[in-house]
Amino acid sequence: MLHKHGYGAFCKFRISVPRGLIGVYALVVDGLVCYIGECEDLGKRFNTGYGNISPRNCYQGGQPTNCKINHRVLDVSNTGESVNLYFHSTSSRHLVEKRLITQFSPPWNG
Repeated sequence: MLHKHGYGAFCKFRISVPRGLIGVYALVVDGLVCYIGECEDLGKRFNTGYGNISPRNCYQGGQPTNCKINHRVLDVSNTGESVNLYFHSTSSRHLVEKRLITQFSPPWNG
């Protein structure tokens, strides 16, 4: 059974960054912080996570966040806008992520 973010069109995208970047990232569209997340490897999170949706990601037990973020990136791109990625390297990624989500209330989180 498809999860709630498993429907719709998806796209493919990649970012070029060194391996193993640990920290917190923000996706920003037209000056609005839309999503905040944390990662153990920024390239892996985006290149094999958000940027490459396989069919199994769309079903119960898959990766609903990957599908949600990918679809929203596609929606933004289809309007001619761009998604900007900001990254902060930190070993306190969980704490920093929580603080930033509380501060900005990004619409794509949750």
